[in-house]
Amino acid sequence: MPTISTGDKILVSGANGFIAIWVVRRFLEKGYTVRGTVRSADKGKYLEKYFKSYGDKFEIVVVEDITKEGAFDEAVKGVDAIAHTASPFYLTAASVNELIGPAVNGTVGILKSAVKNGQGVKRIVGDVLWYDAVLGEGQSEDLLKVQGSAYVDVRDVAEAHTLALEKEAAGGERIIIAAGSYVWQDWRKWTLTNHKEGCTADFLLVNEIVDAANSLSPSPIPSHPKLAVGYPGAGAVAKPPVAYDSSKAARILGLNFRTKEEITRDTLADIEERGW
Repeated sequence: MPTISTGDKILVSGANGFIAIWVVRRFLEKGYTVRGTVRSADKGKYLEKYFKSYGDKFEIVVVEDITKEGAFDEAVKGVDAIAHTASPFYLTAASVNELIGPAVNGTVGILKSAVKNGQGVKRIVGDVLWYDAVLGEGQSEDLLKVQGSAYVDVRDVAEAHTLALEKEAAGGERIIIAAGSYVWQDWRKWTLTNHKEGCTADFLLVNEIVDAANSLSPSPIPSHPKLAVGYPGAGAVAKPPVAYDSSKAARILGLNFRTKEEITRDTLADIEERGW
């Protein structure tokens, strides 16, 4: 199966998404040309400004509805590979099917467009994500000790996208990108706050990093001297409910994951720098 090389043009769908913007950035950093899709011209303005220094190495095309037949027919023309990251996700969905249906249709649609108009496409990589339930306020110690999943730094996810298109051995593989397992106390505590006057969302999602944050010295966020503590050490004696085998990521992609402490330190340092 052919691979990509520096200078090739990569189509990144849903380029304004959280993961996608890091994927676009990493491809550009490695010398590729990127065409990103967004649902409207307005959604592309930030990207055009953010990646302005790359000049004509980055371009935006509008795909209003990824579920429509032939939605990507024009976008795939002239590209060498596709990183498909576009997928609907919002907290107000009435059921999981409201998200899964469009995600499946969008994925099938971009594959059909690649067959129809993507004669130069060498390889396609796509995402599969699992979303954890959001925990409400005042959760018990027992819940914080058992509820969890797997964690990974978004920069590693972006790097995995590039490597999956560059590495010959990655062709036809399904590779789990996960740095490790965690329980909420071990890593983070999510609180769900009711809508408050002046907020634009029905709910506010607040991320309080717990044990990992409190273990860092010196603190990367001195403006917040009193971080949440939850139930210190509870995660150390708990068995995470899910364990993922990410050995393929190391063996095939050669990926080295950032640690929980590295991710936490960099996240808090960024928050400090922004004055939040």
